[in-house]
Amino acid sequence: MLFRSLARTSVPTGRLAVPELDLHTISDQLVPVQQENYYARLVAVAGDSSLLRQAYVASVGHCNFSSAELVAGVLAISHRVATGRWDDVATTGSLEDVAQSLDLGPARFVAYRPGPLTGAALPGTPARR
Repeated sequence: MLFRSLARTSVPTGRLAVPELDLHTISDQLVPVQQENYYARLVAVAGDSSLLRQAYVASVGHCNFSSAELVAGVLAISHRVATGRWDDVATTGSLEDVAQSLDLGPARFVAYRPGPLTGAALPGTPARR
């Protein structure tokens, strides 16, 4: 029962029912930032890319975001939910501008493209050897 529950709730499928803004530090020793690339591919295969946005923060550590960065993310997702559109609220520049304007701590959003997740294969595709 536990394993079925985990599979249902904790294994990413890429199927999104609501908009999602992922924030990730670029130097996370717990969850490699490369998983964002893999996750974006899963979401694309599921046909839900329009619901997903990903943003990166120049910080070290797992979820090491400032209050300003977190609030900027919440404001961006709130805009998406309220309007049904992302517009430019989840771009690096927009998130950085909002975070800086809040005066709640550092704003370190950066344009970043993670590399591939080593050894990862999408479901239904053979793993490379």
